[in-house]
Amino acid sequence: MIILCDTCAVLMLIRLAPDMFVDRKFDCVTSAVVLKEIYQTQRFKDRYPWRNQYKSKIMTNTDLVALGKKFEMTLKAINNMIFSGTFNQKSNKCFDLSGADQTLAALAVSNEFDLCSIDVNLVQFLEQEFDCNNLSPLALYNNWLENKILKYLPEHAKIFTDWKTCREKPQPLSEIQRFNKLTGVSYLGS
Repeated sequence: MIILCDTCAVLMLIRLAPDMFVDRKFDCVTSAVVLKEIYQTQRFKDRYPWRNQYKSKIMTNTDLVALGKKFEMTLKAINNMIFSGTFNQKSNKCFDLSGADQTLAALAVSNEFDLCSIDVNLVQFLEQEFDCNNLSPLALYNNWLENKILKYLPEHAKIFTDWKTCREKPQPLSEIQRFNKLTGVSYLGS
């Protein structure tokens, strides 16, 4: 199972796979924290005015996410790690995760989910402290193509171009090359 841990990842992928939270074959979940940010943050209202078209599709899969004792213990441990100043070995600074990011981290760890995030701080924290696996949005899309869950369509090219127009973080070169090989089309996104 993969938890989409940030708003940008959800908004990058929802137009490519509108049923990713509805159809279990996509193996994706997200959190109420992410939903709240999508619809209440002005930056996303301005940058992604089309997001309301997907309101019925962007949902939490509460039946797939356990929020019991293990989640509570994990959240408390993460809170303590951030409060005590856990050191990021890559940036040589202490991790600084918001309360929302700590909740998302606890959801990923306690449910043993892989994550899909472009939030470098969150990704590095989960990789370093919990050995969590992160997939870029393009890697997740490529997995869907490889597993024949989704088929590449020419209209997807415009969506990838929009990622660049919206100044989303660049996708990994290895995933761009994989995309080119899987589709036979040159990747034009960020």
